[in-house]
Amino acid sequence: MKKNIIIGSRGSILALAQANLVKSSLEANYPDLTFEIKEIVTSGDKDLKSNWENSNASLKSFFTKEIEQELLDGQIDIAVHSMKDMPAVSPKGLICGAIPDREDARDVLISKNGFLVTLPQGAKIGTSSLRRVMNLKAIRPDFEIKHLRGNIHTRLKKLETEDYDAIILAAAGLKRTGMADKITEYLSGEAFPPAPAQGVLYIQCRENDEEIKGILKSIHNEDIAKIVEIEREFSKIFDGGCHTPMGCYSQVDGDKIKFIEKLAESMNENKIESVKYEDNNFEVSLTKKKKERNVIFGSPIAQPAVASNITQEAEVQEVEDSAPVQQVAPEEISGTKITSPMVGTFYGSPSPAAGPFVKEGDSVTEGQTLCIVEAMKLMNEVKSTVSGKVKKIFVKDNESIKKGQTLMIIE
Repeated sequence: MKKNIIIGSRGSILALAQANLVKSSLEANYPDLTFEIKEIVTSGDKDLKSNWENSNASLKSFFTKEIEQELLDGQIDIAVHSMKDMPAVSPKGLICGAIPDREDARDVLISKNGFLVTLPQGAKIGTSSLRRVMNLKAIRPDFEIKHLRGNIHTRLKKLETEDYDAIILAAAGLKRTGMADKITEYLSGEAFPPAPAQGVLYIQCRENDEEIKGILKSIHNEDIAKIVEIEREFSKIFDGGCHTPMGCYSQVDGDKIKFIEKLAESMNENKIESVKYEDNNFEVSLTKKKKERNVIFGSPIAQPAVASNITQEAEVQEVEDSAPVQQVAPEEISGTKITSPMVGTFYGSPSPAAGPFVKEGDSVTEGQTLCIVEAMKLMNEVKSTVSGKVKKIFVKDNESIKKGQTLMIIE
């Protein structure tokens, strides 16, 4: 067996952090072997000005082509990639040798001025992802989207020094580089679907290298691999890559996988109603959303594989708001009740460092923001339905609240 294993990686801070995570795991499992990391410069690292709105197929291997070539040439033994950067089909002779544990899949907001829904009208948001633009415009069509490229530190520096109000990044990158404290808000995977396979690493090797394939099995997570298989199939159906305006979010729900997808309207011109994908153990139906739908997949997660001729059908379930709960009546005070539109967490200020939207005794006008209710990491403004004075506030910051619960009274 080869004693010195070379791991190929891009030279960015995030890429090297990911490569070192893989290196540490392999060293723990194979203490008699040595592992070293080789930095490789890719097209994506060289061309910081490329127009990512271009749908040219060459962009799909922007961050992988040079690394894969060194792997094919035998200059490295293992390649560590971010799964979301990978084209749907690998070059001939290369395979996925392992998919390790997944980091947080969600996108996050890093902001100078509060949460997504409290940013000022026309706020300037930095991103070069068409998917993130699609998600942002669905929530806040008033935002001005500004081009943003570079590694994590470069993007954070641009937020600090240039004309941006906020930027969107992946939670996984910030966590893996020890910068989770920079996060202002986690964006709900349901409302703001991340890229297919975001937060997942793709460990690549040569198809004919049996020794390396055996080593990589020690860090492979089959449950995550099955989830990624669904998300990647969804991406492949629409020829997806980093430049494609599409997103999806998967979660294990008992012995099933809950899958939510989102596509730009331009990608739905063919009015696809469903697409089926089959493998030995299960069948997946991807059904286009009409209102708001979740697709629950029958899945072998945490279960033994079933016979190869048995498939499990996907259930399509409408997502409905939680039924209104019977609120506990506040003390008898006259005036207009301001109630919570949903189950969530109450926040009385636009950001942790800011003062409250309103205090008892303050005068307010109709349409004025009174508070925020967080639901699934999405911040929802609650506005006054009348003009008057805040007579009583019934809840405190970070308090869990029910749909229909009285938050305050305006008189």
